[in-house]
Amino acid sequence: MSSIWEEVKNHIKRELPTKSFSLWINPITVLDQRDDDLTLGCPNRFSRDWVKEKYSGLIEEKLAQIGGARCKLAWKIMPLERKERSPGVFSNPGQMTLPNLVKNGHARRRGLNHDFTFDRFVVGKCNEFAYSASKALVMGGQWPYNSLFLLSNTGLGKSHLSQAIGHEIMAQDPAVRVLYVTAEDFVNEMVFALKNGRIEEFKGRYRR
Repeated sequence: MSSIWEEVKNHIKRELPTKSFSLWINPITVLDQRDDDLTLGCPNRFSRDWVKEKYSGLIEEKLAQIGGARCKLAWKIMPLERKERSPGVFSNPGQMTLPNLVKNGHARRRGLNHDFTFDRFVVGKCNEFAYSASKALVMGGQWPYNSLFLLSNTGLGKSHLSQAIGHEIMAQDPAVRVLYVTAEDFVNEMVFALKNGRIEEFKGRYRR
C-alpha cells in the first residue's frame, strides 16, 4: 500500500500549489491497512483536522483511481521523532524572563495586543498558508519545528499572526511566559549593552 500511496501523492502534487502539498500532503504516511480500511498518519492534530476538512475528498478520489477501490479513511497523529541536539547547541525548554537590561528607556517591554488572535484574523487565499503554518506551530504539541519566518509587505498580518501565536501558547499553558520584542528593540538593547560593557549580561539573559 505504501507504493500506491506514494503514487497517490505524486498525482495530488500535480494539482496543488507546491507549498500546500509540502505542508499538508507530503508528511502523511500510511500507518495501517485492513481490507478497505486505510489509516493515515499526520504530524500533529491541526494538520490532521485540516487535511480531513480540505483534502480528504481529493485523497479518496485519487486512491479510487489508482487503487481500483474506494477506501474508508481513518486518521491518526504520528508520534514525534525527536532528534538529539549536538553538544554545544543551546537548548532550554523553559521561557526566559522579560529582559530589563536597559535602564534608560531605549528598549521597551511590549505586551501582546488583545485583538491579535487567530479568531480575529481574516483568512484569504493570499494568507491561508501563513495562517495555517502559524496555527500548526502551536496546535497539538507535535509540530517538528520551533521557529517560523513570516515575510510580506507592511500591513498584511505578520504582527497579528506572531502575536496570535503568543496568545495561543498562553491559552494552552497560562504558566508559560511569552516575550514579544521587535527587531528594533532587540538591536537597541544590544547596542546599549555593547556601549556599556554589558554584552555578556545581555547574551546571558536571552540564552537563559
